[in-house]
Amino acid sequence: MPASAHTGPQVTRRTRTVPVLLCALFLAGATTDARGAEGERARRVLLVHSFGSSAPPFTTHSTAFESALKRELGVAAVDLDEASLDLARYAQPDMEEAFAEFLGKRLAVWEPDVVVPIGSPAGKFVAKFRDRLFPRSPVVYTGMDRRTLPPDAFANNATFVGESFDLAGLVEDMLALDPKTNHVVVILGATPLERYWAAEFKKAFEPFAGRVKFTWANDLSFEQMLDLVSKLPPHSFVLLGLLMRDASGVTYNEDAALARLHAVSRAPISGMFQHEVGLGIVGGRLYQGELEGVEAARVAARILRGEPASSFPPLFIGTREPLYDWRELRRWGISESRLPPGSVVLFREPTAWERYWRPVVAAVVVMATQAVLIFSLLLQRRRRRAAEADAEQRRAELAHLSRVASLGELTATLAHELGQPLTAILSNAGAGRRFLTRPDPDVPEARDALDDITSETQRARDIISRLRDMLRRDGPAEFAPVELNDEIRTVDRLLRGERLRHQATVEFDLAGDLPATTGDAVQLQQVVMNLMLNAFAAMDQPGRSTRRLLVRTRAAADGASVQAEFHDSGPGIAPEVVDRLFEPFVTTKSNGLGMGLSICRTILEKHRGELIAANNLAGGATFTLTLPVTPTPRPRPIARGAVAVQ
Repeated sequence: MPASAHTGPQVTRRTRTVPVLLCALFLAGATTDARGAEGERARRVLLVHSFGSSAPPFTTHSTAFESALKRELGVAAVDLDEASLDLARYAQPDMEEAFAEFLGKRLAVWEPDVVVPIGSPAGKFVAKFRDRLFPRSPVVYTGMDRRTLPPDAFANNATFVGESFDLAGLVEDMLALDPKTNHVVVILGATPLERYWAAEFKKAFEPFAGRVKFTWANDLSFEQMLDLVSKLPPHSFVLLGLLMRDASGVTYNEDAALARLHAVSRAPISGMFQHEVGLGIVGGRLYQGELEGVEAARVAARILRGEPASSFPPLFIGTREPLYDWRELRRWGISESRLPPGSVVLFREPTAWERYWRPVVAAVVVMATQAVLIFSLLLQRRRRRAAEADAEQRRAELAHLSRVASLGELTATLAHELGQPLTAILSNAGAGRRFLTRPDPDVPEARDALDDITSETQRARDIISRLRDMLRRDGPAEFAPVELNDEIRTVDRLLRGERLRHQATVEFDLAGDLPATTGDAVQLQQVVMNLMLNAFAAMDQPGRSTRRLLVRTRAAADGASVQAEFHDSGPGIAPEVVDRLFEPFVTTKSNGLGMGLSICRTILEKHRGELIAANNLAGGATFTLTLPVTPTPRPRPIARGAVAVQ
């Protein structure tokens, strides 16, 4: 913070020894002018520091000024020299005249093209000795408050780029963050400049005296300041104004001092300059030292290009939008809702969402995609199952129609089969009547006739029952243990008339110890019937003398399945259809639909079996169906010492 108070001067960045030695070194090294890259003399700029070239907050001004000036004019076009009053360490009033004499000897061989005092002590020094040291050099005052300069500072070829501090606004910013604030410790040093500002602060803070207690640290050592801020009660604030030297005479770097205050303070710390955000202050309306240095460099560059300094009106660099350190707000529990409108919060730690939103969004997208795919797959599976169920129903209906069609072809045979028992029943009924109407009724003969009637009636009922089972509409398959030999015999009895019509003979080689299988009896009968009818049709050809069908059953060698083979003596399977025999609509019959064998294979696949066909070497064809054996339940082991219950 700039201010008034001008006291003893001290040496520049180039030297910190006695003035005589400095002058000798300067005269020895300044015999040749610095020149630009094209042989023209570089522009000479003299920076006059108040507290040295590395004394925050003034360092921010000088560093920004030097960098910006070199950007404006080029590095080779600037010959920059620096001198410092070093008032933080050497504040003796009698040093000012000696320093002016030394500086005058330096400038006798190096006249600056522009002089830039930084900080109000340097500004007051330049204004006081300007006519003596550099009467022809324009001056750009910067890094200071306008009120600290004498009224005649701008009388001759000079301009100003600096601040006009709103000191009362510092308290207003603290009260905005914590309206209950009742105690503020003001950290200021003991140099004349800092004491000047202590007086200015007290005048500016008078309107808050009835609401807030102010404690002034000018007369304390820095260690006492640290002890003071470490014991503050709630609703307190620490205001860091300017700390160059404490009351014990120790010089401090203000940024380093701020770090130590921050480490022990029991109250939030407020500051004045933008560069302090991130070093420990909470924030507020802060002054822009860097921008001030940049603007001063731009004005200086225009002056070096030929514009008179007096043509530039004073330029005041105010505060920017309020800046706050998110970490300090969180540390002291200050809600962001209390910040002024338009505030900027720095160093905000991202939330888990802000830190990981990209992978989270990617994961959500992946999961959403997976969910859509899974839903699509489930929908497709549902549709497929519905289609499979519909197809299964159609196959069942087709199988039923196939059975009905097959039985329709057997109408004449079935009529003959039923006619025989009915004829026998009528004959035996008439005989029994005659036996009973004799004068001497023959009861034994009548009983025999009734027994024959009962037997033939049972035979007819069995035929009708088998037909009813074959003709019934399929519902869900009824799987139960099935004896394959029994189903073959049942179908043979049903097809006895068809066998005679085709003049075929059927021989059986049925295994006596054939294991049971599991299946739907009606569907297995349909398969056997279809295979036997196909064999009869294949052998029913004019001129064929041998019409023999051999039906053989056996168990597989591994005992896991049973097989039934149907060997016919027909012409065999045509080569062009042998590979497609079980496909729908493939047939060797002139009036066939080609669905019978396809239905048979589907039925057997449903029974976890298979159906294959092959031509015999000696002629004819063999169809072989295979069905898995019904697993035999293992007896439960009897625990040692237990008794088996029979």
